[in-house]
Amino acid sequence: MPIVLQSSFIPRPAGAQQPTPPVVGGGGGGGGSPPDWDAMYTTELAAARSGGATTRYVDPSNSLGTASDANTGTSRSLPKLTMVNAINAMAAGDELIVIGNGVTISNSASNVITKGTGASGAAAPNGSSYTAMTIIRAETPYGVTFKHETTGDIFNVGVCNMSGSYLWVDGINFHVENFAEEACLYLTGTNNRLTRCLYRSYGVAGGYSEYKQPINAAGSNNLVQDVALVGVMRYGVYTGNGGSGSNSLQNVFRRVVARCDGYDASGTSGQPQAVFACYGDNSSGTAVGQMHYHNCIAIDSIRASTASGNADSYTWGAWYNPKITFGNVYRGCIALNCETSRGGFMIQDNLGGTNPTMTDCVAWDIKFATIGNGSAQGALSSNSGTSGTWNRLTLGNYSGGLSGFDAASGAMTNTMFSDYSGLQAQSGAPSSTAYCTFQDGDASGTNQVTFNQSFEWITRTPFTTQGSASDRVGANIEKAWGAHCTNYGQTGYDTEQAYQLWPFPYESEIKTFFSAATGSGTSTRGFCTGTSVDGSSQSLTRYIWEYEIKGVQAQIPSGIYP
Repeated sequence: MPIVLQSSFIPRPAGAQQPTPPVVGGGGGGGGSPPDWDAMYTTELAAARSGGATTRYVDPSNSLGTASDANTGTSRSLPKLTMVNAINAMAAGDELIVIGNGVTISNSASNVITKGTGASGAAAPNGSSYTAMTIIRAETPYGVTFKHETTGDIFNVGVCNMSGSYLWVDGINFHVENFAEEACLYLTGTNNRLTRCLYRSYGVAGGYSEYKQPINAAGSNNLVQDVALVGVMRYGVYTGNGGSGSNSLQNVFRRVVARCDGYDASGTSGQPQAVFACYGDNSSGTAVGQMHYHNCIAIDSIRASTASGNADSYTWGAWYNPKITFGNVYRGCIALNCETSRGGFMIQDNLGGTNPTMTDCVAWDIKFATIGNGSAQGALSSNSGTSGTWNRLTLGNYSGGLSGFDAASGAMTNTMFSDYSGLQAQSGAPSSTAYCTFQDGDASGTNQVTFNQSFEWITRTPFTTQGSASDRVGANIEKAWGAHCTNYGQTGYDTEQAYQLWPFPYESEIKTFFSAATGSGTSTRGFCTGTSVDGSSQSLTRYIWEYEIKGVQAQIPSGIYP
């Protein structure tokens, strides 16, 4: 059992009201307190509406008792009944509100977020700008779940088709049980937004004949924010062009939480797997890249099944970038308690790729999956031309004496290593390893420090001024990265915000959704079970902050929960 350290944190008494945090609009101020996330969404959704747009309503569960596709759907009291009919009635820039709270709609080809099925399954009408978007949103965020159980791709269109531009889908859940899918939630267009959605990919590992990529963001300049994905998957959160030669650029993934529950595709032997994947081009160095990952979390993930018996069919990383990518950015991301055979962040493979940037990221408790090639490490690049920048990382707690970092070239600075077997390099050492700290020896390079002191939290470094130019050494993940609801290139889209990230937004909804059965593995594991150090029910925030460091759990510091 781990040693437990107590802190000054005092839990709020049962039933006590949570203080109202300041409302922060458009990624603005808010000091050090967490913002009112729902209020921010209300503000941003209103700002994305055109003044002349029509508000429409659909009640797919007929919870009001008045829903009919014969209705115009322009009155809440007389809504449309099915999604397909309601979307067909929309004009560019309209808003469709999905009525329902705590309802599940099962196996209806008329309740996919498209204009129809098969060849008719086009996306909703395009918006024209970020201030005139076509919006489809739940009236009650997370209140409506569409459940689909099929043996093929979901009615040949997926559960949500965002192949157009300036489309925004918000607050809807999906539960998908099928055994032959390439992808189900498509963001293959441009300038779209997918926010506050939960997706469960249900099934038994080893029972699939296709790739099972639940979220496919193969377009460009799309935003995926406050989305959580759980279940069986080959690539859970996918972007890129699959080696095809087309462009897939500048997608932003912000506060996306994903957990893999195991996967082994019987019809795709030898296919690598990952929780997050950016699939690069076969030859071009500029077709896929400049993806941004802000405060994304791969957590409690278990490896692929060995049913296929193929040594290449295993989880390559919590993050994995096959083929050639360029300029991807990782800010405040966490790979925690994941089984993999390569790395928490395998951000380039040996085919090519250039100039990734990692800042304030954590790879902790990355477990060797016992199958596949290589050995699990915190961050890994096996390409000699990577020339990346790795700054303020915290890497450690590896089982089996695994390495903390492996990179071909580039500059690694202000990084903290703990509980590791050494700094390795497959294709050549990083060109710079300055101002790094190494627990239990192995200090080498410029201005290195060896430390033997304990530290309490993987998300808050104890070395606040010991780095280059008095910078901190190790990750500090306390503030939110990226202005709220901003796509690539918009003001503040890639800056650290003044407001707190924690408590992690919508963590209660995520835990409840992840705790339901997914058909593979035990759903009530990791942050979905047990109690925190103070005896209160476990939460995503407490689980991450109180994660064990060298056999010790320190209680979450005061101030994280307001």
